Order: sequence, then structure tokens, then C-alpha cells
Amino acid sequence: MRQSFLATFILVLATIIVCTPLFPPSVLAETQTFSNATPIQILDRLVAEDPRPANPHPSNIEVRGLTGTIVDVNVTLHGFSHTWPDDVDILLVGPGGQSVLLMSDAGGGGETNVVNNITLTFDQSSVNLLSDEGPLQTGVYLPTDYPGASTPDAVPPAPPGPYVSTLDIFNGTDPNGIWSLYVQDDTPGDSGIINGGWSLEITTGSPPAITSSPTAIVTAGTPFTHTFTATGDPAPTLSYANANLPPEITLLGDTLFGTPITAGNYTIDVIASNKVAPDAMQTFTLTVVNAPGMPQPTASPTPNFPPPPASPHAEDVNLTDDDTVRTFVPEQWLDSIHVRVLYQNGQPAQWRGNDLYHAGNIGVQGVLDLGVWQAIDIFTTSGLNYFDGGVVFCLRGEGTLIWLAASRAPRIAEVISSHSIAAYPGYTCATIFEPGLLVLVQANPSL
Repeated sequence: MRQSFLATFILVLATIIVCTPLFPPSVLAETQTFSNATPIQILDRLVAEDPRPANPHPSNIEVRGLTGTIVDVNVTLHGFSHTWPDDVDILLVGPGGQSVLLMSDAGGGGETNVVNNITLTFDQSSVNLLSDEGPLQTGVYLPTDYPGASTPDAVPPAPPGPYVSTLDIFNGTDPNGIWSLYVQDDTPGDSGIINGGWSLEITTGSPPAITSSPTAIVTAGTPFTHTFTATGDPAPTLSYANANLPPEITLLGDTLFGTPITAGNYTIDVIASNKVAPDAMQTFTLTVVNAPGMPQPTASPTPNFPPPPASPHAEDVNLTDDDTVRTFVPEQWLDSIHVRVLYQNGQPAQWRGNDLYHAGNIGVQGVLDLGVWQAIDIFTTSGLNYFDGGVVFCLRGEGTLIWLAASRAPRIAEVISSHSIAAYPGYTCATIFEPGLLVLVQANPSL
């Protein structure tokens, strides 16, 4: 290896480009790209001098007009060429001064490792590092910093180290302002260029907020429901912890329901997350009071209550006598994905005298009005929230499939495409990519 980039840089004139997003602001997917197409000349370090900064140094992009905070940042170098890539050190500095070493001492050197006009994208969701000894190739990579032979003295104007090598440092911060790319050559003998300049792809969102009430009061012996809701961009996912609830109250999806019989104060912690800091947290308090002039209700003997509804692994439903649902689950998720039948042949499943599937859980009363024939709750117990490649679920009967993703609060019903499978004649099937509710209605709705 040559030398590492644990330094700052020499102050030179910089050209600031005020960029216009490549995507119009009306696009809802809060991902926009900003570019500075000015070529960056990677000048060869002179003998007996400090690492030599590129020209311009830094290369700047001004981002403005974005709302919310950062969810994701990707950086692309367009047309990167160098006769000894190992010499090149590249530092990205955000508007708040956060510094990420995108590339240092990577790609090797020599005739076999010369690169010409390649495109390098740095994305924290990648699983690949740049090659240490080369050759570099066009692709998507994690920021990569390999140790070098020595540490040059820090030189302004770049901020001093130490630097991190993760783009996640920008998450939750304001995207607007000047973004600077500092490029330098740390060893004499070779040079290069980033001929097409560079670009930033920035995804922004708004942090989650829990919009449902933090308290509820119910009279003992009275049926109770409460649905937790939250807003944010992207739509937040709700999770729960430290539940201290009456034994008669069940949490299904994002809804509490049941008929409590013992007076007291009960709590459950609610967390809304959408990768935009900070998470929203709420301690929900349920107060159960006795009816005026009525004695304290007493619990029925436990044997009078039927057992909780089954929640087998999704693949195991293929082995049950109940043929409401059939599945095809990839082997890597056999122990992670579960399914619970909520509606069966037009009738809601029952548990402790309550309909297991109800309007609060659906989130859209209109779905019930269409006539639910079958319905299942697809969930995980391992934190898995995306089924890469999809999982096939088939519901017995013919009709229209409606999907309500668990990641959306409140849940929103949407008609999804369906297909048939020869192995399961008489079933309506769909490929599902995340937890949620799958409903078969014997109608042709337009939601």
C-alpha cells in the first residue's frame, strides 16, 4: 500500500455549483439527485511535498429546497480514471461538517490496475468493498479505507480527522447547504481525472409522530378497542414493548381489543420508526374503572376461555387440516414468517368471545363492507420486515385480493394482482414482500 488519507487538504479556490434536482419537487418519493459535472483533475503529488489536492479543491454541490431530514445518501463519481488508483484519497464533507472517507488506498497500482472512465457509486446498503489490490471496476460499493504505509500531515481546508467510513453519519441531519468533495493524490508518479464530476442522491423524510391518544378509560366489563396510529415520511412501523395489560386485552397488529374485567392502570410502550431520527415513543395508559355502584367484576375460570388463536410458521399451514391458506416459503425464512387465520369462509375467527378480525384491525371499514371471505395476518417474530424475492400466499376461493401493509399506520387497503397455481386449484394467490394483512373478498372493488 502507499499512503493513507488521514489528513486534511490545502486551501485552493473552489467552484460552487448551485444544482437543480433532476427530479421535480412534486415527486412524492423524496429522493432527489444533485450534480456537479465539472471535471476534477487529480494532480500528481510532487516529490518532497504534502499530498497534492485536485483541481478544483474542493468540488462543491449546493443542495437547497429539500424538506425533512436525511434518510439515505449515495455518492457517484462519473468517469474516474487514474494510472495508480491506490494514490487517490476522497473525502466527502456534509453541510454540518460530517466527514466520510469514501475511498483511500484502494485499487492497487501498476499497468494491470490502470482504470479508465469507470463509474463508482458509494452506497451504505451495498455489501461490497472496493478491491484493495485492484483492479477497480464500475459498480456500487461501501466507503472503503485501507491502511496505508504512512500518515501525511493534515493540511487545510478539509476538516481534520479522524474520519468515519459510513454514509449513515448523515442520517437524521439537514440535507441543505454545501456538500464538498475533497480529492487528493498522496504519492508521486501518477495522475488521473474524474471527468464527469460527481453527484449526490439524497433521500429525505420526516421523523415519525404517534398520533393516537396516549390514554384511554374503559368501564370494567365493557368491550374495548384502541388502534395505534403514527405519521411520518416514509410511513413508520410501530413496535411495542413492556406490555402490562389486562389478560383479557389482546394486541393484534396495531390494535388493542378485548373486555377487561379488573380495575386498574395498565401500560404499554409504543415506538414508531421509519429510519428518520428520532424515533417517536409513547407510553399508552389504559385505565379500567368499575361501573358506579357495581361490585368488582370477577374473572371467569381460565378453562372457560378457549386457547389463543394458532400462529404457526407459514410453511406449516400446508400440513394442517384447515385448508384456508397455503404457502410457498423460501427455506431461509421457514422459522421467521408466521400466519394467523382471521376470517374463514365468510366468518370471523373467534377468541374469548370476540371477533379476531375487526374493523379496527383492517383500518378500512369499507373492506368489511365488501364481504370478507378469507383473511390472514402475516407477521414475523425475528424482526424481518422485507421478504426479498417474495413469499407466495394462497387463499381458498375466487375473488379479489386486498393488501394492508403492516408498515403503514393507519393501514391502507389496496387491491393487488393475483394469480393461480396448478398445485392449489380453487385458490387465489399473491406474492407478498412484507408483513401485513391479506384479504380475499368475493367482489371486484376499486379502492
